[in-house]
Amino acid sequence: MFNIFHSRNQFPDIIKAAYIYILKQTTAYLHRCLESTGLPPHFSVAVDKSTPHRDTNQAIMLIFPVNGKRLSMPIDAPLVYNYECEEDSDVHSIQGGYGVDLAEQVVAVLQAALQLTASDLSFLRGIHADGHYQASTFQNRLHSLLSITERSDPYFLLPWDASHWLDLAIVELRENSHSSSFIKLLIKRSNRLHTMFGSGRGHAEYKGFAKIHGLKALETVTYATTRFSSSAFEQWEKIYASYSALIKAYIQNREDTEDECEETKYQVRGQDYAIDLCGAIDILINQLLR
Repeated sequence: MFNIFHSRNQFPDIIKAAYIYILKQTTAYLHRCLESTGLPPHFSVAVDKSTPHRDTNQAIMLIFPVNGKRLSMPIDAPLVYNYECEEDSDVHSIQGGYGVDLAEQVVAVLQAALQLTASDLSFLRGIHADGHYQASTFQNRLHSLLSITERSDPYFLLPWDASHWLDLAIVELRENSHSSSFIKLLIKRSNRLHTMFGSGRGHAEYKGFAKIHGLKALETVTYATTRFSSSAFEQWEKIYASYSALIKAYIQNREDTEDECEETKYQVRGQDYAIDLCGAIDILINQLLR
């Protein structure tokens, strides 16, 4: 009875034992020649830098085919930054985090964890990484470590996060294009609904009215310009899905009150707003959610 819940203390060791065994099996597989080609299997690597708690790690995953199916295997997540003393000096500073450091760390982990030699690394066919890894410092050092002199394969370093690039395009469209005023006005009108019904008394009006009349009423959100456009796009979708409840709640509780701003009526009830909202969703939905 006294052993109940004590197994949680053994769980990290259980995970470590499984990890070591799987790592050995993966290493053996990468060194075994395929029957179909007589050569070791090709593989690729996915890398990303993250700060899940206090420390920043670089997650490194192996992607390889087994029986015709791609599998992913976490290899390691070493610390990115280290506090070290510089050579021939008493100066202490933070080391790591630059493109060169990240490239060296990736190759070092592959060599140490999977016992891959320079010849074995020639079967590495791709690096999947986000926008931070597209810097020339990372690419140049990586190619140097892998002894790649001719960059004939444009898909060797693959950016997996199209959302980074797409967000830059949306920001440019919002701030510096001929459509800038249109998009900013649409955001302003949409934010007005969140201001009225996102919290407090307005939220109670909106939710209560929707419940009584059986209308769909999703929680409103504001358009956060600091987040990716794919996340902020959620605002327009929620307004579209809850449009009937939002507008009817406004008419019932807000439209004819003395303290209601006359401009708000045209901001949220205008037919042009509904048309613009639908048009923006139609144009952007495939690009933002693919």
